[in-house]
Amino acid sequence: MEIVSRTQNKRFILLALALIILEVADGILTTYLLTSGLGYEGWPVVAPVAGYWWFGLAKLGITASVLLILKRRLQGQERNYRLANKALVALIVIFSLIVAWNSFVLLMGIL
Repeated sequence: MEIVSRTQNKRFILLALALIILEVADGILTTYLLTSGLGYEGWPVVAPVAGYWWFGLAKLGITASVLLILKRRLQGQERNYRLANKALVALIVIFSLIVAWNSFVLLMGIL
C-alpha cells in the first residue's frame, strides 16, 4: 500500500506542476494577445480584468492555493488520489487546448 501511495503522490505532484506550467503559458499568451489587440478574452466573467498585469498572477495564485489545499486533504486517501489525478488530467487537457488556441491566434496575428 505504501508504494502505491508514493506513486500516486508523485503523479499528483507532476500533474500539478504541468497544470501550473500551462497556467503560466496561458497567462502570458492571453496578456500578450489582449495588450497587442490580437485577441480578446472569451470568458465574460473575467473579460473586464483579464488585460491587467496582476490577473495572471492572481489566477496562478488561486490555482496553486487550490492544489496545495487539495494535496493536504488527500493525505493517506488512496482512492481520492486517483480521482484527483483524473481531474488534474482533465484540467491539463482543457488548458492544453486553450494554450494551443492562444498560440494559433498569436501565429495568425504574426503571419
